[in-house]
Amino acid sequence: MVEDFKLEGDNISFSIVLKSNDADLKSSLNFACMEEIAKVYPQANVHIHLKINATDDDANTVLPQVKNIIAIASGKGGVGKSTISVNLAVSLANLGYKVGLIDADLYGPSIPTMMGLTGQRPKVELLYGKHKIIPLQAHGVHVISVGFIVEPEQAVVLRGPRLGGLLRQFIQDCLWPDLDYLLIDLPPGTGDIQLTLVQTVPVTGALMVTTPQEVAVIDAVKAMNMFLLTNVNVPILGVVENMSWFTPAELPENKYYIFGKGGGRKLASISNTEMVAQIPIIQSVREGGDAGVPVSAQSNSALKPLFEEMAQNVLKQLAVRHDLYEPTRIVKVQGLDTDSTKIPHHLLAYQDPVFEFNKAVIDATKDLCVAYKPNLAFYESLGPKGWKSLEKTLEYIPENIFSIADAKRGDIGNTSKMYAKTFFEYLNFDAVTVAPYMGRDSITPFLEFDDKWVIVLGLTSNEGSADFQYLRDQDGRTLYEKVITKTQEWGNPNNLMYVIGATHPETFAEIRALAKDFFFLVPGVGAQGGDMNAVFKNGKNDDIGLLVNSSRDIIYAGNGLDFQEEIRRKAQQMQKSMSDLMA
Repeated sequence: MVEDFKLEGDNISFSIVLKSNDADLKSSLNFACMEEIAKVYPQANVHIHLKINATDDDANTVLPQVKNIIAIASGKGGVGKSTISVNLAVSLANLGYKVGLIDADLYGPSIPTMMGLTGQRPKVELLYGKHKIIPLQAHGVHVISVGFIVEPEQAVVLRGPRLGGLLRQFIQDCLWPDLDYLLIDLPPGTGDIQLTLVQTVPVTGALMVTTPQEVAVIDAVKAMNMFLLTNVNVPILGVVENMSWFTPAELPENKYYIFGKGGGRKLASISNTEMVAQIPIIQSVREGGDAGVPVSAQSNSALKPLFEEMAQNVLKQLAVRHDLYEPTRIVKVQGLDTDSTKIPHHLLAYQDPVFEFNKAVIDATKDLCVAYKPNLAFYESLGPKGWKSLEKTLEYIPENIFSIADAKRGDIGNTSKMYAKTFFEYLNFDAVTVAPYMGRDSITPFLEFDDKWVIVLGLTSNEGSADFQYLRDQDGRTLYEKVITKTQEWGNPNNLMYVIGATHPETFAEIRALAKDFFFLVPGVGAQGGDMNAVFKNGKNDDIGLLVNSSRDIIYAGNGLDFQEEIRRKAQQMQKSMSDLMA
């Protein structure tokens, strides 16, 4: 937004109001404005004031040009969710709306085929010094999919933070035009993609897709309940029952209920919403999807009116949603460094105060963070009962939230192998922090486990880190630089991360250059005084690439009967700060 424009002789002054304090954006925008003015008014003296206005009332600072973001979800695969997504998008476009579609089913992207875009590649444009992806267009809809980036037969092997990073790229690094509706075709179930979505953008509402079959409805209820978690609080717009009946072309009046009856109405009743459509199994739907021409784009299709009626019903539900509910808000790594001496006194009456405290922390923050990181020392110091508290805590952490063992282990090969078995097999952590200073054979036993992450101590946040980590060799390279460079020979961005302390913001740009595609676990924000603004500015990559950790500053925010509310308040403050930086 431009404000306070003044023209006095050769002097031009105005203000540009931004919603995020992005130094690169401010600089690029400033010079771009001056360059454009100079083309038509070369003698002008230009004065530009850049103002930041990121208020709590800004519900969508990530995609401000998008009016509504609709998640299309299901509990299980094979219910025709992508077919519904494509035909809803095309139907909305047919009604005159500006529509975008993100294929967030990253493991099985089918949107390119259904939209007739197989083999096409999106263009990349340099805008204000940043590369932006231009979504492709088909049937009046702007579309992005991982299927435009990889070959059709190429397997997408990603998990955890890198999955979320790819979805964030589709949201933040695509040059989306002004849109009335952005539909997001989610993978089935609940997991990293769904969690990343609600933490990145304010989702207006979710549309649930199921078949009439009981097992499909059971799984759809679980997927639906994720959106209804406290303070995720994404309204359910409605239910689409797909494959409601089979009608053969030669007997158009006949209906054969192959998958039973009533599943859609049952799910709508459970979610206190409406069934917005029943879609039958008709051969032309499959043929249109395979040919890249959805039935909603076919003027002579008998099903086109049915999908347009579905779109109209969704619009009605959106109007109801806007009348009844406040705008949705965006939903960090939460440390569990539980010091038994700092637990609120009223919890000490429980048989396991440490677990009760952790349980309260998890309940207060599980919709605000992407990972929990128990510090093993606080449990080991309590002996066997501490390990029991840890085991119960790990069982209580929701399955879709990443778990990190803050153990900092590192020993000779055989010993490291036993440590790895403990954390990855017995305790089933997703990741573990390790000390690299005994070399390759202390790290590689951890890397041998599939679908697990090893987080190497790179440059730590403690005061004494300078004693050794900053030592330089004869070539002037620091010890931490050599560690980060050497360990990349043993792992890759899909199984290796680095601990980089937020208390060293001056080093982040240089470390990011050494490990461009790797995620950083960033401790030191909060109680240790780390600068989160500097961390984001210098440390993020195309996937954001940062897991920012805060422990003591949040979990000990209060010690009275209302400690859980204080924890949540502190976590929400940090989550908003991070959302503003990502905007």
